[in-house]
Amino acid sequence: MANTVKSFWKTYRYEIEIITPVHIGSGNKIKAFEFGYDKERLYVLNVEKIAEEFPELTDEIVQVLMEPDGSNNSNNLFALLKRKGVSNFQKFSKYAIKAYNFRNYNGLREFFEYIKTAGRPYIPGSSIKGCFMKELATFPAMQSRAIGILQSLSKIQDPKERSKKFEQESKRLLVDTFGDPRHSFGKLLRISDSTYLEVEALQLANVKILGINGSKNGPRQIAWFFGKRQGESIYKNEPDQTNGVFCEVLPQGLRLQGYASVLHIEPTNSETQQYPWMRKENHLNNLVSGNSVLLDILNFIRSNVSNYLQTEKGIFKSITPNQSPTNRMILYNYLQFLEKIDKLQQNLKPNEVLVRLGAHTGFITKSILGYPSQNLIPVLKNFLKGTVHVNEFPKTRKLILKDRNDVEQLGWVKITFYEEKDVLNVSWH
Repeated sequence: MANTVKSFWKTYRYEIEIITPVHIGSGNKIKAFEFGYDKERLYVLNVEKIAEEFPELTDEIVQVLMEPDGSNNSNNLFALLKRKGVSNFQKFSKYAIKAYNFRNYNGLREFFEYIKTAGRPYIPGSSIKGCFMKELATFPAMQSRAIGILQSLSKIQDPKERSKKFEQESKRLLVDTFGDPRHSFGKLLRISDSTYLEVEALQLANVKILGINGSKNGPRQIAWFFGKRQGESIYKNEPDQTNGVFCEVLPQGLRLQGYASVLHIEPTNSETQQYPWMRKENHLNNLVSGNSVLLDILNFIRSNVSNYLQTEKGIFKSITPNQSPTNRMILYNYLQFLEKIDKLQQNLKPNEVLVRLGAHTGFITKSILGYPSQNLIPVLKNFLKGTVHVNEFPKTRKLILKDRNDVEQLGWVKITFYEEKDVLNVSWH
């Protein structure tokens, strides 16, 4: 007789509140020849429309477009429009947005585009789900197994081969925990894309990348990412010495909505062997064995985020006194920011969660390695064949400096889920 598996989908509405600016990239960069600025707005230009309206400028437009990256032609198309006496720049633009945290455009040569569909920004459901899966992979048992992988691979001398093998073994570890694509834990969770916004809701933010440099002797020092030269990262002592990176962001205060559904399943004994996350020794089993799968997942993530905040505060409390006056003030205000996030975190309801969205961390390394621990650091040091300290892992943070007294970390959102109804599924195997 066939086995009957009972399951049902519990459906929810969700609302995302932007706490700090969020950037989810499209993978594209807007180059200097494609935009211009006037007063407090930046215009992404419609080159075809300009060429159509002013055919006499064709040669000059082509000359601008032939530059490899446009970096030597900042505002050239814009200058052409001004020379023609154009005052309605919106007419020749795809869209126009405001600057979020800066007024000086001199360092702006390109910026990262926010993801859009039909020209309208949104938050992809895959970004929310990916964030959840990353947090679910951050667990002490995962770090313990990852340490074993690092130890076994440390014998490989070629650093590229060592890193390649680590990525392969890490992916295998994730499959052992979450299941293969057919039996993945991720199939329990469906999250729709959010509602769409008008493109003018976007703003342009200047993001500084903070790095922590270690030394064998002496205190940890922070520095600011300047760029790369011959593959090597270059850092400067003060944030004003770097341009940082520019990117389109959803600014704080915006709210977006969508839908989610979570599968509650009662598997047969034979099926349990196919789904590693159903085994009792798997930490994910505790999240699917109860009556409120989503609430259990949110509770797990809240605990992880709390650990992250305590770790982050501990790191920067220890290194702040040793910095230059400018950097000391910035780190002091970064700590104040973390305290605000921590207070929000402590006041969350069971159906709410505070997470970071966007490309801030590598999925594999930041999930299976988890937060730095005394057990991890010596193993990681041996694997990397270099100096690694607890207070410099992870290496970088993406910060928005409105001014030295107002520091934000990119990407924080609050997600609230509202239960709707249950949909019963019965399948036979």
